[in-house]
Amino acid sequence: MGPSPFLSSGASAQLSGLVGLVAAAFPDYGPDEIEEKILAAVDDVYHANPNALPDSLGAGVTNAWKAVTRWGSLSSTETWSNEVWISGDITIPEGMTLTIAPGTTVHIAADDATTSGLDVSRTEIIVDGA
Repeated sequence: MGPSPFLSSGASAQLSGLVGLVAAAFPDYGPDEIEEKILAAVDDVYHANPNALPDSLGAGVTNAWKAVTRWGSLSSTETWSNEVWISGDITIPEGMTLTIAPGTTVHIAADDATTSGLDVSRTEIIVDGA
């Protein structure tokens, strides 16, 4: 079973709007990084629909909040500036550096969208390494 032809028009408008939001939230991202960020923000819907046939519900539901916020493991050294929104645990791997520029406001969600870390109900910044 392939994608539903009945959902493409509405989904196209929503996706193009989300691309613009992600590009604004992450101005240094190129097209490939924007695509990766959006795909990583898809929430599984099969757990809520256990009787659904495989692939009948698509890849899931795009979570716009997760797409425009920061969460997960840094893949490179980063500098945060202006306003930064965190929706889930941030992990700084050994060998990576996170610099927060003077005057930066970091907004941290009270709950953890990734439900990971030592406390799955709270957002944490985890620093690996020496």
